[in-house]
Amino acid sequence: MFSPEVNYWVSQEQHRDRLLELERHRLVRLVENQKPGRHWHRKASRRLGRRLQQWGHRLEGYGSSATPKTAPADT
Repeated sequence: MFSPEVNYWVSQEQHRDRLLELERHRLVRLVENQKPGRHWHRKASRRLGRRLQQWGHRLEGYGSSATPKTAPADT
């Protein structure tokens, strides 16, 4: 069994080690996120989504203009 002082210093050193490891992970993520072209799939999916919406609106317009509504005939 260790003395309370030794336990304290060991826990302090472990805490410092954890903080250094967290900082290293944060820096690695920061560098990885700055790489060009990392999120190209998000940009491509946004463009595709916009294009599909445009086509959908255009197709909806074809259905309404192809069958014009006529007023009922007066008899």
